[in-house]
Parts: sequence; structure tokens; C-alpha cells
Amino acid sequence: MLAFIAVFSMVACKNTAEKTAEEALENAYENETGQKMDVNIGEQSSTMTTDMGTTQYSSEIKSWPADIPRDVPEFTFGKLNGGLTTDQNDGNGWTLNYINVPKEAIREFEQLLKSNGFQTNVVIINDQGGSVMGTKGKISVTFMGGEEGGVLSIFKEKE
Repeated sequence: MLAFIAVFSMVACKNTAEKTAEEALENAYENETGQKMDVNIGEQSSTMTTDMGTTQYSSEIKSWPADIPRDVPEFTFGKLNGGLTTDQNDGNGWTLNYINVPKEAIREFEQLLKSNGFQTNVVIINDQGGSVMGTKGKISVTFMGGEEGGVLSIFKEKE
């Protein structure tokens, strides 16, 4: 499933041969899983729907989504540049793309997570970037990146 979401993200960013791309993704998913998938690729956003739920990519996500759980501190390091939202059978997720992220963002975001009650773990790679992971109840948060940019992933399990 993760491979299909990765392919979906790349295809969604391109505006060429939308119908062919939609059909190719639908066929690949059906051949791999035996399940149906509906893909709609638009100029600014794209949607993928399966029996497991819906994933939407939007290049227009430029500010912190209001539906992210309030326990998650806003990531204010760098510039938000599009992302994915998912509404799956097992929970909701947000994958946000950032550019121009300063190298101190990982440590500073870790402190924000801790101050909001998250258990954290940090991995720093050669002082150029790394990751911070946090969990609190049914919420998991991961940021991976460095100075060039990074990806923030948030997932909240359904009750």
C-alpha cells in the first residue's frame, strides 16, 4: 500500500496524461491487491479511494490543517509546500511536505512534542538532518528531514 501512495504522490504532481495515469494506478493496484481503486487526478489535487479509505494529495496545502489533532504542536520550521491527507478505516493521517527547514528544527520540534506530552526519540545524521518521532496515546508524529526540507507525518488511530 505504501508503494502505491508513493507512486500516487508522484503522479499527482504531474499534469500530463491524467486519464492514462489514473487508469495505470487503478490497474496496478487491482493487479497487486485484487481490490478496486478509484483515482481522480486534478491540476492542484488528486484523490485515491479504496475499500480502506481515501487519500488526497493537494499542492494547495500551504498552512497548518485545522483538522490535525490539537495535541500535535504546529510545525513552524520551514515552509509548508503541499501534502497528503488520509481518511482510512483505521485512522486519519496527514503527510506534509516542507522546504527550507533549518537544521535545528529536529531538536526544537522534539521539545515542542515533549512539552505537549509526547514520548520522543531523535536520530541525528551528521548534523545535516535526521528524524524525530513522538507518540501520545493514539497519535504518532514523525518528522524526517534536514536543511533542504522534510516530511512531517501524523497519524491518529480511530477510537
